[in-house]
Amino acid sequence: MNLAFLGSNSPGDWALGDFWGPLASETRAWLDHLSTGRPCVLATGREARRTLEVTLAIEEAARRGMAVRLPLAEGA
Repeated sequence: MNLAFLGSNSPGDWALGDFWGPLASETRAWLDHLSTGRPCVLATGREARRTLEVTLAIEEAARRGMAVRLPLAEGA
């Protein structure tokens, strides 16, 4: 084995001349977007917020044992 991620953080770490780790591809895509201005292939902020809202709604529905409506109310 040439590499172990014993101290790797979520985005990843440099090892063997390349960036490795659980979120290495996502981190690399975001840094490429920031440094070059090229479009990012990842979710937009709006898409990410919508995904978070759906996730929170699923958790709330499971907690209540009933359906919840979207958009979620402020503070829900």
